[in-house]
Amino acid sequence: DSSTRNPQHWDAYYNLGAAWWFAGDKQKAAAAYEHASVLAPSHPDAYYSWGLSEGAMGHESRALDLFTLVLSLSPEHADAHFNIAIAKARASDFAVAAEMFGR
Repeated sequence: DSSTRNPQHWDAYYNLGAAWWFAGDKQKAAAAYEHASVLAPSHPDAYYSWGLSEGAMGHESRALDLFTLVLSLSPEHADAHFNIAIAKARASDFAVAAEMFGR
């Protein structure tokens, strides 16, 4: 695959993460998204997808940290707001959940 031919292509790792996600291997997807994030630290979607993978594995705290990082890079990232709201609602932090749903 292109991630082994040119390890500096963050998008190859991002696409590899998507492939693992759809194949059902969230752990490998998370690892690929993490690598994409290292190669492209200013790209919010790599962190967002990594957060989805972490959340799918039950790592809510890690997912929340990643979604918060997404918002630091892209304050209007609607999906990050939504997923933070979901995580906060699951943690019974309804005030923050309501605020995030309203954005």
